[in-house]
Amino acid sequence: MKHPIMAFLLAASFTALAGAQVPVPSAGTTEWRFTGDTGAFIDKAGGPGTLEYADGDGGLTDQIDFFMTTQSAGVPDIGGVDTPILKFWYHYPAVMGYVLRPLTGADLTQFTLVYDIYIEASTAATDDYGALWQSRDNFADAELHLEIFSNGFWHDLDFSGLGVGSLAPGTWNFDQWNRIVYVSDFSGGTAKCFVNGLLAFQDVVLDIMPDGTSPGVASQILADQNGDVTHGFLAAFAVADVALSDADVLALGAPSSEGIFDFGVGTNFCISVANSTGSASTITGTGSASISVNALVLTAENLPPQPGIFIAGPAQAQIPFFNGFLCIDPQGLQRFLTVASPVGGSITEVVDYATSAPGGLSVVAGASYNYQRWNRDPAGGGGNANFSDGYEVTHTP
Repeated sequence: MKHPIMAFLLAASFTALAGAQVPVPSAGTTEWRFTGDTGAFIDKAGGPGTLEYADGDGGLTDQIDFFMTTQSAGVPDIGGVDTPILKFWYHYPAVMGYVLRPLTGADLTQFTLVYDIYIEASTAATDDYGALWQSRDNFADAELHLEIFSNGFWHDLDFSGLGVGSLAPGTWNFDQWNRIVYVSDFSGGTAKCFVNGLLAFQDVVLDIMPDGTSPGVASQILADQNGDVTHGFLAAFAVADVALSDADVLALGAPSSEGIFDFGVGTNFCISVANSTGSASTITGTGSASISVNALVLTAENLPPQPGIFIAGPAQAQIPFFNGFLCIDPQGLQRFLTVASPVGGSITEVVDYATSAPGGLSVVAGASYNYQRWNRDPAGGGGNANFSDGYEVTHTP
């Protein structure tokens, strides 16, 4: 058991912002928003890394942790939105928890971890610590813990498990969503921890983070070999292979229902072919995948100066049609009502799930819906029309 050595809270010289997403800081950034799993792997919002059950698909971690929403779990919504979350329980013995593999191609001498986490006040009656990050497998004391009894942190010295002590008491709150950001710069010799954008502590650096490519060498989260764990809720978690600046962390602010980093709201699929402009049309999405927020924005580019519409549907296809490919299965296909011509080869439409298509778009929380742009193109000859590629959005409540 650790022996707390209280330290003074480092003063912050700025004010935390409200919850927000910021652009993805590097190609080596991965984020999970806890909408479900695929076998042993937790579904991710984007990035190269993996997060997997330490004891495998169907193991004890998989059995006792649950994918829920804030409302089904009876905890506060984030920004007024019913948000997907992970309800995690005590990950002990040491084989439990989650293995983190950034898979960036090299061990990380600089990295940032971000946790959108909620701890109930009732844990103070039973728990002393809650492990957040274990640098390499689970053979020693975790490097970073929540210190439950002080609402602060416990920060170890290095991966050998030698403890530095208690830091930053009173910097996070029970019964409230907290965004905890841990920034490690091994070459600079410093580690910083922030809560909702504000600096909680600065200390000596602990360890690099294994890339996770080598078998048996990887970090873990929410796990500790000697049982210093707690239970709670996680709405989002991210790892980046860069050390975010203080200004970057300030911009992140507090937890957001949309997650941590802006990976875009969907992914492209299918193919498009060149139209009369000489380029193939592409489609992207921004804003929000949340049905209740109702703020999805679709943009199609490289379009000929002719009218067209967006189309959508629940199933994907790749059917030769007109001069391109219909990327949405005709079964269930919906046509948007707005017919408009692009300006400068680009057109944007703010989607309203209730009114954009006759009878409203048939989107369902937790399921994917697919979008595409159809445009007239008489200058292209042939079928006199063409399509963009497809864009898949997995909608949230």
